[in-house]
Amino acid sequence: MKDGIDCINVYSKGKVELGRLLSNFAHTPFVSPSRQRFESVEGWWYWFTTGKKHFELCKLWGFRAKKEGQKFPHVYEVKPAVLEKVYMAKLKNNLEIVKMLRNSHLPFTHFYEYDDKIVKTHWKWTGELWNCLIWLKKEGGVS
Repeated sequence: MKDGIDCINVYSKGKVELGRLLSNFAHTPFVSPSRQRFESVEGWWYWFTTGKKHFELCKLWGFRAKKEGQKFPHVYEVKPAVLEKVYMAKLKNNLEIVKMLRNSHLPFTHFYEYDDKIVKTHWKWTGELWNCLIWLKKEGGVS
């Protein structure tokens, strides 16, 4: 797997801008289906998994969102169907990403890369979910 050559790595330190923007860490503000504003999917992730009550997480992105979110006990699990709705809200509020998606032709994946060493993650469906959304785009689902 070579980021930008045969795939796009959905990773905050990826080589392709689109992969970095699709990362949950990216500062890509959006309004969720519940009408709550978030600065990133990572902030939403920790807000959701910790019981939807730590609203300070809504304003965070990047590693800071993860670090702060890990301070609280996790009470909910995120299912792919819920995350898909959040990703769609992210796209709806970040049209520059939609334009980039329209021009993308490589499949999405998710892995960490350290000194040219690829480390697979247990978050396998992060890349897979974006691939599903691309099929929606090709069928006219992402505008």
